[in-house]
Amino acid sequence: MGVMARNSDPVDVDAVADELYALPREKFTAARDAHARDARAAGAAKAADAIGRLRKPTMAAWLANLLSREHPDEVRGLVHLGESLREAHREVAGDTLRQLSQQRHELVHALVQQAKALGHAHGHRVSDAVADELRAIITAALADPEAARALAAGRLTSAHDVPADTEWTWPATTEQPSAPRAKAPRRTATTTAEERRTARAERLRRDLAEARRDAEQADAERERAEQALADANRRADQADEAVRELRERLDAAERDAIDSRRQVRTARREYDTADHRARAAARRVHDLEKELD
Repeated sequence: MGVMARNSDPVDVDAVADELYALPREKFTAARDAHARDARAAGAAKAADAIGRLRKPTMAAWLANLLSREHPDEVRGLVHLGESLREAHREVAGDTLRQLSQQRHELVHALVQQAKALGHAHGHRVSDAVADELRAIITAALADPEAARALAAGRLTSAHDVPADTEWTWPATTEQPSAPRAKAPRRTATTTAEERRTARAERLRRDLAEARRDAEQADAERERAEQALADANRRADQADEAVRELRERLDAAERDAIDSRRQVRTARREYDTADHRARAAARRVHDLEKELD
């Protein structure tokens, strides 16, 4: 994904990828395969292979891509907030960090709700598992610049496209607090513990989202297998019925053949009798003609 075709290559893979990841999710596979066929027909084998490797996005990734395309200002706001959060972490700006953390929770929640609304507007039900995966994608974009760029590009295929191990942690400091601020270290330690708990909770949410996604995929695979089994049973029943019909037709044809052979034998006997009489009559005519002469 994101591979630009060579100048000599008539197919721009980046442009194709942008087009595909902007499509409704249910149209992705057919459109991708059609582009790959067209590229191969145009002699662009490498581009065709690159297009064929583009993965269909999960529902959460598709919603994140849709969010970045239809609400780019909100996504840019997310990126800027992430930069401020990372700067506050580096500077151990406790009060600022707490304010930004509150903004983070509010913005993540708002973006998830906005993406869910987009999904509903496009006719998709957004399950809890999808919402959790979407939340993990947006949270990762806050914590990591690479994840933010991936989200802004609008070509995510799953939560695995963004770093999943980013934590909000406090950097160590060697400054010694003055006497009037003796409680500051305890406040920092408390905040550190809270941030660690928050980071752990976020990791657990990501793990839960992945587990739910795996469960949904397993259910979907089971449904597809069940449908395939039903289709196979239906085809087998149709084949059995066709075999029965063919056997009935074969039996009827065999009976017709036996009857036809019987008719042939009867006709042969009648022909032989008629031929014998005709020959006898011809000889009598010949004999009588000779006597007259």
